[in-house]
Amino acid sequence: MQQAGVKIIYSLPGLKVHAKLAYVRKRSNDPEDPIKGYAYLGTGNFNEKTARIYSDKGLLTSNKEIIRDIDEVFRVLEGKPYMHDFRHLLVTQFNMLSAIHQMIEQEITEVESGREGYIVLKMNSLEDKGMINALYRASEAGVKVDLIIRGICCLIPNQPYSKNIRVTRIVDAYLEHARVWYFLNGGKETIYLTSADWMQRNLHRRIEVAFPVYSEPLKRQIIDILKIQLEDNQSAVWVNEHLDNVFKRDTASPDNTPIRAQQAIHDYLKQSTGQ
Repeated sequence: MQQAGVKIIYSLPGLKVHAKLAYVRKRSNDPEDPIKGYAYLGTGNFNEKTARIYSDKGLLTSNKEIIRDIDEVFRVLEGKPYMHDFRHLLVTQFNMLSAIHQMIEQEITEVESGREGYIVLKMNSLEDKGMINALYRASEAGVKVDLIIRGICCLIPNQPYSKNIRVTRIVDAYLEHARVWYFLNGGKETIYLTSADWMQRNLHRRIEVAFPVYSEPLKRQIIDILKIQLEDNQSAVWVNEHLDNVFKRDTASPDNTPIRAQQAIHDYLKQSTGQ
């Protein structure tokens, strides 16, 4: 690759780069607008094999503020001086952990003020003790929390300190790989997509990026998809207090309409795009 003219960046010592970013920077002769380009931010890799069986989400954008943050990520990975704070992206080793805690605390504040607090988190694995304790604290405060965790889940539901937390797991034809964070935020719904699971290795030993979704139609689409996944009563299971899988179809009322999330999402997207 180097012989072909590709510049290889080896990142920061001791930190694996797990962020999913593709950035095309355009030349600019405008000193007041030196950074221009296009970027793709995703929850999964560009891989022709896994793309056939993984379910991921991505964002293609030319938003100048997001592009500026992405440019800074690559500057940092090249070992250049850190020039400005990330204003839109959440980046591990910089601002991600503090931002997550702040968003959880905001939901607690909403409940303490007599309003609704609600969090939906979809990820592969949940293992980081600090994050789990923050969710327990939110649950104790009265925040409703829905988790969609495909793999490792060290959070224990159905306990006095986790009575407001439900854990759903979906295993179906396609591997659920997208990571999505939703915060009700007093009605100003906040959504981040990210490469990061809430594991020690992701949050403390890797470079990960979470990126906001600002487009209202895209936000609504993501929220609709999360709702479909939470309503799945065919492929989905509850994770109980023993961390056992309990199929929702075994506990659902026979009058409930059968919902298989992956098929329902396919139908939803097909209808919404007119295809």
